[in-house]
Amino acid sequence: YNEKNEAFSVVKKFELDKKLREEGKTEGIVDGLLQSLEKLLYIKFSDTSCMDNIRKIEDENTLSSIFEDTARSSSIGEFKEKLKQRKLN
Repeated sequence: YNEKNEAFSVVKKFELDKKLREEGKTEGIVDGLLQSLEKLLYIKFSDTSCMDNIRKIEDENTLSSIFEDTARSSSIGEFKEKLKQRKLN
C-alpha cells in the first residue's frame, strides 16, 4: 500500500517535472522569437511600434510566421498589412 502510493507520487512528480520543462522550453522559444522580431523590425524598418500587439502572442508557430512576414516585407506598411490580415494590428 505505502510503496504503491510512493511509486505513484514519483511518477506524478516525474510527469509534472517533464511538463514544466516543456513549458519552460516553449516560453524560452517564444521570448527568443519576440526579441528577434523586435530587432529585425528595428534593423529593417526602424519601427517597432507594432510590438505591443505582437507581444500578446504566445504561440511559437504564429510568431515564427510573423518573423517570416517581417523578413519578406519590403516596407513597414506591407508588414502592417500582413499583421492586419492576421487580425493582429
